[in-house]
Amino acid sequence: MDVQLKFAEALQQMQDWEGAIEIYKKILDLGSGLLVPLFAFLFLPMCLQAIAALTTGDSNAHHVSKYASKGLFTVGIFYTICGCIRSWLRKQEKKHSSTIMQQRSCWNELCRCYYKLGEYDRAIRAGSCALEMNRHYVGVHKYVALAHKAKGNLEEAQRTMNRAVLFETPWDEDNRRTQTQLFRVMCADLGKKN
Repeated sequence: MDVQLKFAEALQQMQDWEGAIEIYKKILDLGSGLLVPLFAFLFLPMCLQAIAALTTGDSNAHHVSKYASKGLFTVGIFYTICGCIRSWLRKQEKKHSSTIMQQRSCWNELCRCYYKLGEYDRAIRAGSCALEMNRHYVGVHKYVALAHKAKGNLEEAQRTMNRAVLFETPWDEDNRRTQTQLFRVMCADLGKKN
């Protein structure tokens, strides 16, 4: 896991934001999961029904229903087996799973990558996940505030930076100065707007 995080950081330094995003998503296991079983569960019975109707040449509801129910039964068995295998693999890979700190770091870096790509709504969502995990984490508010600012929502950007000054590592004077400075910039921008 640490190697993947270092690789993602290297991609960010090379400004390969898409590559870094893919690694962070992989670490967080975003976008995987139930897609294949869900697709099979939802669409295979309909496909089997259509095949049965075409192969028999008989549109009799009884025959079509019989093939559809057999298909649904088969998909149910397949889905159950896949679930058991996935559960067993997760138990085996538990020692390789990401820690809470790594997940928070991934969400924070996803926020930064999305901001750099100009995908401000995604940046705000990813940053919000990092904030929910720990609002005291260093730098977690910055790109959320910048994304709000880029969207033209200066009031929310100012509120976000205000929370950064209040909550983000209040024991670290250097970070507080940095956050206070960015908060003042947001306030100045809001004053210029009004």
